[in-house]
Amino acid sequence: MRNLPNLSGLTAFEATARRGSVTEAASELNLTQSAISRQILGLEAFLGVTLFARRKKRLILTDMGAAYLDEIRPALETIESATSVTSNTTHSTLNIATLPTFGAKWLVPRLGSFRAANPGVTVNLVSRTVPFDFALDHQFDGAIHFGTADWPGTVMKFLLKEQTVAVATREIAQTLASPMDVARSPLLQISSRPLAWREWFEKAGIPEQTYRPAMQVETFSMAIEAVTAGLCIGLLPVFFISEQLKSGQLQPVLKIRIKSNASYYFVVPEIKQRRPTVRRFSEWISGEVEAK
Repeated sequence: MRNLPNLSGLTAFEATARRGSVTEAASELNLTQSAISRQILGLEAFLGVTLFARRKKRLILTDMGAAYLDEIRPALETIESATSVTSNTTHSTLNIATLPTFGAKWLVPRLGSFRAANPGVTVNLVSRTVPFDFALDHQFDGAIHFGTADWPGTVMKFLLKEQTVAVATREIAQTLASPMDVARSPLLQISSRPLAWREWFEKAGIPEQTYRPAMQVETFSMAIEAVTAGLCIGLLPVFFISEQLKSGQLQPVLKIRIKSNASYYFVVPEIKQRRPTVRRFSEWISGEVEAK
């Protein structure tokens, strides 16, 4: 006879440890708080150890609890993945973490073709701006990442490079005949690309040029709106503003383009790469990049 605990107890323990709260674990698992507490107590009785200590109304993993969590979490993920691969259910959910502007400007406009080919799949998009631990945020099946191929525990599929161009409204662009004209104009700084203008001026042939941004924003979505409103000149990825460039709403300034050393990737935790919906989404997004 195998010495195996109840799977419900393991699930309740893992969710409570990850959330740090019986209340949040109960909400996630659609159970009552008392049910979660009973399952954890049953698991502790089975193991003969205390998994949690209560400190100031918070649950803290004991040393034995933390060690046990490290051992069972991969096993739970393996069971979940195997069940997803084997299941014949026609409906499933795909949770994707995405960079906000990439999601809004590139991904969402193209999702129609994926949904048409996969009518039984619900796609949920959640904004994330930095890498995270898939083991802790295990609800995610994949993520859009900008950077280098260095996300541990994942399979990373290259999507595309980022190429940026200085743009402004037609009225402003027509007044800019040289890099010095640009340096004297109001410039927009994007917080995630702090060295972008320095690189632009280096390529323009004036590497020592000093400048002071007139405005700073956090996202490309805000940057696009600011530049379109005529507030400043912005360095923006070409594929985010293709419609504005095509319509003439925005115009390139001096046609200098900067190719980033970083790239966009579709990232999948290793444990989930064999899931049918994840595999189909990965193949679809690669096809969209190739068709751009």
